[in-house]
Amino acid sequence: MQKIILMFGFDDLAGAQQVFALRQLTAAMEITVYPVGKEAYRRTLLSIVQSAAAGEKTGSTEPAAAEALPARMLVFAGFSDPELFRTLDLCPACGITRADLKAALTPANSRWNPRQLCENVLEEHRRLSGEAT
Repeated sequence: MQKIILMFGFDDLAGAQQVFALRQLTAAMEITVYPVGKEAYRRTLLSIVQSAAAGEKTGSTEPAAAEALPARMLVFAGFSDPELFRTLDLCPACGITRADLKAALTPANSRWNPRQLCENVLEEHRRLSGEAT
């Protein structure tokens, strides 16, 4: 499977610069860095990954845009553990912080939409940090 990073919420100028920086740093690793527009937020993660793998752009035939996610998020698809850790190590150099959510595409979450995954990861962070829900 092709290595793909879906980037949600990186749609301002700073986000575009971070997408560009991550593309530059991962080019030799044959990773597709794919910023996802809000118009694709109602699709499943798997369908977005498939669009990225095919080199398609989101937005042209998508329904009306969904509202923004509660946090910026990166979703990693097709990575082995060593590749994932090596790529995560590059994130700070691109301005991607610990506050930006990170998740791996799994069989269990591949049918979710981005909002479902984002809310699940946020809830997981709350549980791990001991915050009340």
